[in-house]
Amino acid sequence: MPAASTSPSPDGTRRWARTPTPSSSAPSCRSCPPSSAGSLWTRSAPPGASPTSRRSPRAGAPDTQEYVDELLLAFCEHYHLTARECVILKEVLQGKDNQNIASSLQVVLGTVKAHVHNILKKTGTTTRQELTQLFWKG
Repeated sequence: MPAASTSPSPDGTRRWARTPTPSSSAPSCRSCPPSSAGSLWTRSAPPGASPTSRRSPRAGAPDTQEYVDELLLAFCEHYHLTARECVILKEVLQGKDNQNIASSLQVVLGTVKAHVHNILKKTGTTTRQELTQLFWKG
């Protein structure tokens, strides 16, 4: 099976790109067009970066995770959420459903449902979407 790959496009999205591989490693196939014989789908590195390098954060840019953690702490204090409710809220904000939250925290599904219900009640929201909007709005 060919290796998968994407490459950046001018609009910033990633695109799949076919890159040639040595013809000795690819079997010849009469039904394949000559341009695709001996090629694999591979991921191209951003311009000016080695394929194994990671993007370094801009100088002076705050760490995103630290920023989110600070927001979460302030949000939990404002709405008087317990420590466990804050942990559950963090998982909800990551888009996890109740079952995945229960599995990752090793608790029973009913416990997660109760915590989520309490979080929604304390914040005055009725859905996870409203809760997420409230978190990022304020």
